[in-house]
Amino acid sequence: MPQTTTKRRLPQWLRLLTAQSPLQPSLARIDVIGSSHVMVELHSGLLELHATKVRIGLFHGELVIEGQQLEVRKMTSEELVVDGTIASVWIQMEKKIPAR
Repeated sequence: MPQTTTKRRLPQWLRLLTAQSPLQPSLARIDVIGSSHVMVELHSGLLELHATKVRIGLFHGELVIEGQQLEVRKMTSEELVVDGTIASVWIQMEKKIPAR
């Protein structure tokens, strides 16, 4: 019996967050590795740094990382790495993302 594959359409909010076009700046790439590392590429700077909360600027808002013993392990103009015991990671949108 031949296998059939089903294509799933991504929700619009996910397509907008991951879409990159020449008309808009590149969006941040966020990698969460286990519960101890978060790597952010194409950020716009560190907004707040505490042992329990880190806020990182993004083009469309900010990334909030909450946990314990949080510290910035690496920060360049292109990449930021946060280590510690990560409890939550979420994005607070500040600007409306233009629809395609």
